[in-house]
Amino acid sequence: MFNIFNDSKYIVGMFLLVAFVLSGCATARTVSMQPGKGGVVSLNPPQNPEARTKAEELMRSNCHGKKFEIVEEGEAVIGQEVYGKQDTSLGKSSIWSTSSSTTENKTEWRITYKCI
Repeated sequence: MFNIFNDSKYIVGMFLLVAFVLSGCATARTVSMQPGKGGVVSLNPPQNPEARTKAEELMRSNCHGKKFEIVEEGEAVIGQEVYGKQDTSLGKSSIWSTSSSTTENKTEWRITYKCI
């Protein structure tokens, strides 16, 4: 019997597909800047070398090719996400309803830098 998970070509193909999809997900963007002085950039995912390279290109561009110094780097809270749940039960002569919600901070990795 043929099993696609035992087929090495299938496994290699899936690995390459996943690697290709993930490689396009690295992004960096300018959050704020003072032209020629410094600013803040965001990168996602934070530990991705491609995202880091893009962030460094943004910083170098703002510093007009001069060197830059990273002043601070870390996770920053950029908002909140609220998740809600509601359950309703029917009894013989009553209806019961319960609800709950959870709030989580939404974060992104940010680098604050200055041109030197």
